[in-house]
Amino acid sequence: MGCNNADFPKAEAYYAETISLPMFPALTEAKQDIVADYVNHKKQVTKREDELKSFQNIF
Repeated sequence: MGCNNADFPKAEAYYAETISLPMFPALTEAKQDIVADYVNHKKQVTKREDELKSFQNIF
């Protein structure tokens, strides 16, 4: 289409902070658990990274 990321900075900023979860009728409960585990793991990692950044800003 002849576009690049810089053409839509607000959209890029929004989607940099957004996740897209798989949702479809054939998604088994086991696969849902895998997705949930991954999201929870990422949440913990992100929280830890934020805490470290906050700590580093003190010094």
